[in-house]
Amino acid sequence: MSIFRLSIMLFGLLTLAHLMPTYDPTPTPPVVLYRDDFSTRADRWRLFDLGKAAIAYDNANSDLRLSAKAAHYALWSVPDAELKPVAFDMRVQVAWITGDADAQFGLVIDYQSDTDMLVVTVAHDGTVRVGRYYFGVWQDLSAPVRLTLDNSTAPITLDIRFSTDHHLSIMAAGQAAQTLKLDHYKAGNFGLFALSGAQGGINVAFQNFTVSEPQ
Repeated sequence: MSIFRLSIMLFGLLTLAHLMPTYDPTPTPPVVLYRDDFSTRADRWRLFDLGKAAIAYDNANSDLRLSAKAAHYALWSVPDAELKPVAFDMRVQVAWITGDADAQFGLVIDYQSDTDMLVVTVAHDGTVRVGRYYFGVWQDLSAPVRLTLDNSTAPITLDIRFSTDHHLSIMAAGQAAQTLKLDHYKAGNFGLFALSGAQGGINVAFQNFTVSEPQ
């Protein structure tokens, strides 16, 4: 075979390879560990109604409502689940019904008991906090960060990622809020959280809660 013919063949193969379409590998969907859209009561979240505070399903809107009338009143609810992930992606959508600027909603990321839990919260004024709620006292684990959020009736998406090396990353409404390391994290249960402000009164609607393996 002549060098000329060999050159033509190589050129043709290179051209063909260039023209062939390339395909990106299909992304692997996350492994969902827990999901609840609150359309049913199958997951048996903790409910109560004390008059001044309540946790209840809103069947008409498929959400779980946490509400309180008193000032500085904390509420939380955990599902009837034994899942205690050591690493996770956690997401929830929350709509403000009522609440002062310093009222907060959030996610419990490490529930050990009613007197000991780690919580990530978003205030009505956009302040994002990470704290330990211990025997009714809040302790910040990092400096609060203030975001500019649209606090209309549209739900705010709160995304939390916790890695196996104990790094916590938080996004609210698509905005990066905080990244920190929780050295003393102990895998516990998870849940929903709300805290009324200094003037009292909070009502928030939780929707589309998901816990999955980190991507």
